[in-house]
Amino acid sequence: MPISTARLSDIDSAILRDVENATSELKAKPRGQGATSLDSNSFLELGARASVYATTARIAGRINAANIPEEEYQELLAERQELLTKKFDETLTRKESNRLDYVRWSLDRIEDARHGQTLDLLEDAIRQYENLGRDIDRLLNQLREHTGRR
Repeated sequence: MPISTARLSDIDSAILRDVENATSELKAKPRGQGATSLDSNSFLELGARASVYATTARIAGRINAANIPEEEYQELLAERQELLTKKFDETLTRKESNRLDYVRWSLDRIEDARHGQTLDLLEDAIRQYENLGRDIDRLLNQLREHTGRR
């Protein structure tokens, strides 16, 4: 299923904005500044670079995997089934075992491209829900403290 402009726009704009901001901050910083000493700024710069790299790598991987034709996806599923049958029959060679690992990895990448963004949004919603729970607990504790003082 080829990726469309509409699917590209579905990519979380906040992630793209973070990538652009971190990239522009890194470009604006003079080369070598903070690179020779291990101060907090160099660690922050390293973290920003790693974050930018991880985010862009995830987006690029999802775009590439989303471009895999349905026919190829079905072939990978069939190959995985064939290799799993051999594995359970205990006739799987070392080479086939390595191939099974690769096929599983490829299918995982395709599934991530198809459903990863939705799962990322769900994970973010769960994180917000957990934060809300912690905020409510703090509020309840503060209310108990204030009502106990009377």
